[in-house]
Amino acid sequence: MCGRFVITLPDDAMARLFDAVPANDLPAVPNFNVCPTNRIHAVVSAEGRRRLVAMRWGFLPHWYKT
Repeated sequence: MCGRFVITLPDDAMARLFDAVPANDLPAVPNFNVCPTNRIHAVVSAEGRRRLVAMRWGFLPHWYKT
């Protein structure tokens, strides 16, 4: 995975945009250098509710040895 991106939208604005309840452990914003393996904001839906949570951005291919 390559590439980087920017997150500038504040947590409360992101939560309103997606009608989600924000978690308490969200990463700091703005972040002008988000790269793979960083924690980022993500919206998850479960039991009819949306939550704004932190998740690790990236993946490990099946052939990668840890």
